[in-house]
Order: sequence, then C-alpha cells, then structure tokens
Amino acid sequence: LGLYLTLRGTWHAEAGDWKLTATGGAASHIPLQPEENLICQVAHHTATRLGISLPALTLEITNDIPLGSGLG
Repeated sequence: LGLYLTLRGTWHAEAGDWKLTATGGAASHIPLQPEENLICQVAHHTATRLGISLPALTLEITNDIPLGSGLG
C-alpha cells in the first residue's frame, strides 16, 4: 500500500493569515478555511496550550487516501 497524506508547510516571518491548498483524490473534501481544517485547529490548540503565537503559514495538503476506504 503506497497511500499517504503529505503536508508541506512554509512559515512566514510577517504576520498574516494561513493559506491552505489541497490536491489529490480527496482534495475537494478537505476544508481550506483554517478555522474548519482539523490540522489548523490542532496547531492553534497546541500553540494556545503552550502559550505561543503562530506566524503566517502556507500549507499544501496532498491526500492520496481515498475517502471511505477505511484508511483514515
């Protein structure tokens, strides 16, 4: 099985919003609004618990795991 989720993030020194893009077979099912995306929610929750602030981020999500396959 060669199916997996790939994340590539680029942190930016300047303040700004998070920008998300998604590719792969299930890309249309990945929320691209940071407040709706589970990856972003976990990052923000973790940062809050650690008392740190996060800089702007561009996050590229590649998901080759088919939805409904029982692999996620």
